[in-house]
Amino acid sequence: MPSFSAPFLIVLALATQSFAAPAAIPNSYNEASNLVDNYIAKRFDDGQYHWTETSAAATSTLSPPLYTYGGPLNSTTILPTGPVVTKPSGTGEATRVTVTATATSVTSTRLSQPTSSATSSAPTFSSAAGASTTGTVTEKDFSGDGGKGWPTIDQWLTFDDLWAKNVNGMGTCYAAPGTIPQARTTDDEKKDILASIKDVSQKTGVDDRYILATILQESSGCVRAGTTLSPGAEVSNPGLMQDHNGTHTCHDKPAPCPKDTITGMLMDGTNGTLGLPGGGDGLKQTLAQAETLGAKAGSAQAAYWSSRIYNSGSYDGKKALEDPSLGATADYCDKMANRLIGWVG
Repeated sequence: MPSFSAPFLIVLALATQSFAAPAAIPNSYNEASNLVDNYIAKRFDDGQYHWTETSAAATSTLSPPLYTYGGPLNSTTILPTGPVVTKPSGTGEATRVTVTATATSVTSTRLSQPTSSATSSAPTFSSAAGASTTGTVTEKDFSGDGGKGWPTIDQWLTFDDLWAKNVNGMGTCYAAPGTIPQARTTDDEKKDILASIKDVSQKTGVDDRYILATILQESSGCVRAGTTLSPGAEVSNPGLMQDHNGTHTCHDKPAPCPKDTITGMLMDGTNGTLGLPGGGDGLKQTLAQAETLGAKAGSAQAAYWSSRIYNSGSYDGKKALEDPSLGATADYCDKMANRLIGWVG
């Protein structure tokens, strides 16, 4: 029998605790490695194209229950292993402390997008007015219900400023080990994303800044982003906005990604896919749900609640938006708020 070091056996013992059957000593290094990989995959759930740690128990607390996705086929998920900085409690903001960490690759997963029959016109935000900045914006911590201490609509940057800050860095396509690398979003494809955001915003009434921030949060603007999948729910999340069972994707396709496909990705994520078999909500529907829960129509708080629903599948309008019991990505709304005031990350 192969010999294993004490630290390795400890990790292995932890991994095997998640299985119903008693743990058996592996017969090979590969078997042991697979057990550890499976444990890590179950421990870290992520609702996007980026990694984020989520409580494994949180996925069973929602009604309807959430489903865990298998992870994007072409994403590299990076998990910091350095010291942890605890997020401050209460509401309001605090300057975020940056932690230098060593990167470790793990497999990410995706939680089910919400499904509803909401038929409400989306609140119309005004992107004509807004804050302006030319410097670097430091990331801040926002916690609570998205109200007091969170950025208000007039503190969001204008769309042109947000685009200018993000366009050069957007479009990196992550590739998991063993998968085909995806080509970076080209300059022409970025122009088509810009035009499509404007088009979809005009047709749906959803703020163009909110659409852009969601694209950055979900896929970093990669037109060839992988599709996450929940085998149990049979729900796929493709494209720039990782939408609910949409039909538009350029994954594994060479440049250029057709403009019609790019527009389709954004329409699926913004207007929803309720007209398709197994379809679900987009930002327009989650904004309407936020209003139903008590958020003021057209307010920044409604947008933050909407983001919680889009990422987690549900929200009760009472808990802190970063509450881990909500599942999915705990700091999703915090990241969205930071993006809307000009943070680039």
